[in-house]
Amino acid sequence: MALGEALPALPFPAEDGTYALAHADGDLEGAGGAVLVEPFEADDDRLAASWEALRALLAARQGYLGARLYRSEGPARYPVVGLVRWSSPLMYARALAQDDVAAARAALPVPGHPALYLRV
Repeated sequence: MALGEALPALPFPAEDGTYALAHADGDLEGAGGAVLVEPFEADDDRLAASWEALRALLAARQGYLGARLYRSEGPARYPVVGLVRWSSPLMYARALAQDDVAAARAALPVPGHPALYLRV
C-alpha cells in the first residue's frame, strides 16, 4: 500500500498513518515468547519519560527481551504505541507483580490499552 493511499474497507478498526521509532533496545524480532502491545490515547509530554522509567524497571527483570516506542507522524487514534517483548507470559506476569513496576505503570500519565500476544 502506497503512503497516503486510503485503506480499503476492513471488518475491523485500522490506523491509516505512519509511525516513527522513538526508542529501541533489545530484540523484538526473535521467535517465541510474548509481545506486549500498548497503544496510548494521547501523546502527553510526560509520557515518554514515564514510559522510559517503566521500561528501565522492566529491563532489569528476568524474561525481558526488548522494547520499542513509536510516535505517530500525524493524526492518529493512538498517537503513541509501545511494544515490549518477553520470554514468556509468566515472566511478564511476574514483572507486573513487583511493587515498583506496578507503581510505575500507575504513574503513566496517559491511558493505555495493553494486550499480550504470543509469538508463533
